[in-house]
Amino acid sequence: MGNALTVPAHVPPELVIDFDPVADAALGRDLFARLAEIRDTAPPVAWSPYNGGHWMVFRHDDIRTVLRSPERFTNRHISAGMVAQGGPPLIPLGMDPPEHTRWRMAMFKHLSAPKMRERGGAIRSVADRLIGDVAGKPQIEFVSSVAEPMPIEIFMNVMGLPTDKVDEFRALAVKVLSQSNALGAEDRPDVQEANLAIAGHLAEVIEARRAEPRDDLVSRLLAETVNGEPIGFPELMSMCFLLFLGGLDTVTNAMTFGIRYLALHPDLQAEVRADRELIPGLVERLLRYTAFVNPQRQVVADTELAGVAMQAGDFVWNIAWAGSNEPGGDTDGPQHLAFGDGPHICAGVHLARIELRTAYQSWFEQVGPFRLAPDPAPSMGGGAIMHIDRLLLELDPV
Repeated sequence: MGNALTVPAHVPPELVIDFDPVADAALGRDLFARLAEIRDTAPPVAWSPYNGGHWMVFRHDDIRTVLRSPERFTNRHISAGMVAQGGPPLIPLGMDPPEHTRWRMAMFKHLSAPKMRERGGAIRSVADRLIGDVAGKPQIEFVSSVAEPMPIEIFMNVMGLPTDKVDEFRALAVKVLSQSNALGAEDRPDVQEANLAIAGHLAEVIEARRAEPRDDLVSRLLAETVNGEPIGFPELMSMCFLLFLGGLDTVTNAMTFGIRYLALHPDLQAEVRADRELIPGLVERLLRYTAFVNPQRQVVADTELAGVAMQAGDFVWNIAWAGSNEPGGDTDGPQHLAFGDGPHICAGVHLARIELRTAYQSWFEQVGPFRLAPDPAPSMGGGAIMHIDRLLLELDPV
């Protein structure tokens, strides 16, 4: 499908917008400024003819309706797309309730807030070490020095993955997630190769933990049951595959976008530096201001959303940033859409929040005022999971 322009007969011409949420050039310079421009000029529910053609939903309440109505807007296409590229079906992300709920609970109980708080000391140790390594430098590249290694090292320890393969695993995750930007089953040999490599690594870990359980997530899932039965190898592979992709990418982007926002707002930096008790609230504000995930759904049967007729098979992109920062809406509270909404809200939300709070606490203790360093090249990219690849900062001492 690629970027073939597609406008089906059931789409009214006045709802079509000339915006590619994957490859629009302006997204590379400033994702959120460009999204604000589109949100403010597009219909609340619009059609983008790019990437095979799909709906885009911008309003908070409409997005919540989509994400909370799996009987109308399914997530099953995600598993189908992964299988088409040689990967496993993503359990439970590629399921709908009630089937989804049983599998999600088997996973989520081991990622609960109390379980993740138990890891607080280890998380703080990683943050202090990595941020301490850059704190005395006048200029740094934040992604490679802090935002990638910190959450990846932490999550690999949670999962029980070999930490000597951080760079390889991150590269594989980024490669596979790039396929989420295409709504068709395009032939992507590079993604297929990455899927096979990830599956191979995970199979080794699963078999090793089956023989010798440890205090890690893979071992705990091996001891779980669903519908009264132990989780089989194919299902466990699917669950671990999903955790691998989410754990090696999401917090990296959240942390980098958050630090970028702070670099652009010295007054907010000063406010937080004067009162560290503001950090939990700061985490939520930054997640809202930089919500970078645009969850996709597929229409199950002909339906209507906000007065717009949609046909079975249509794809829907829910623009979380637009819904989280809607003019006239809640712009301060924690009820944003950065982690999604409904039954598929991010399973790693508690670990992500602890990592972000810890990172900002360590950062403000060890780093003085900071700002963006000159960087003329585009560093951001759109897609179902928007990303930032590079962040050059100038640092002052504490």
